[in-house]
Amino acid sequence: MAREIKILLVDDEPTILRALQTALESHDYTVSAVTSGEQAVAKTASLAPDLVLLDLGLPGIDGFEVIRRIRTFAPTLPIVVVSAHGDDASKVRALDHGADDYVSKPFSVPELLARVRTALRHGERAAPLEATVIERGTIRIDLLRREGAVGERPLTLTPTQFDLLVCFARHPNRVLTHRMIATEVWGDPDAAESTNIRVVVSQLRRRLDPDHADSQIIVTEAGVGYRFVPRSG
Repeated sequence: MAREIKILLVDDEPTILRALQTALESHDYTVSAVTSGEQAVAKTASLAPDLVLLDLGLPGIDGFEVIRRIRTFAPTLPIVVVSAHGDDASKVRALDHGADDYVSKPFSVPELLARVRTALRHGERAAPLEATVIERGTIRIDLLRREGAVGERPLTLTPTQFDLLVCFARHPNRVLTHRMIATEVWGDPDAAESTNIRVVVSQLRRRLDPDHADSQIIVTEAGVGYRFVPRSG
């Protein structure tokens, strides 16, 4: 029997709430729905869902604050933002707060379901298909525990940031195009917008090098993609 997958749906628009709940339940997800930011935080803590689908424009505390609060007690829980705020600034802010993906309204149901499946894969702790630890220079990645460190400093990463780091670590000193990264990290070359890739790469750079002392760990190859160049010490 398949494991029950619980999704918490957060939106204050009844029409959208009903449509999303129907679409998700038709694909055998167990859906709980709330309509405010405070309810979203409380329900996440009590329900322990497998994924949160979150609107940003909520009564009470907004979606950005919901993400921030959830991340204090559920650092690896997949959070997918579904919002009419489709501008780059809102995307960057949501991803910086700890969201794993961002789908702009209006959206197609197949696209949303694809993003849900991808985010759920990121949240799984499946056994790796390779050595459980990857070491690249000063960076150490434990695939089984889904933990990373730079030297003695532990890294605090969202599931997407961790998967991106693993992607780079598997291909050191090699140019990876946006489509290659999207395929390996998101599971589909068309699943992640180039803006989201750029933002998550920027976040990962800050996690790896918070003091900005070495900007060449992840090198931008203009118009092509990125190259991961781990430093030796």
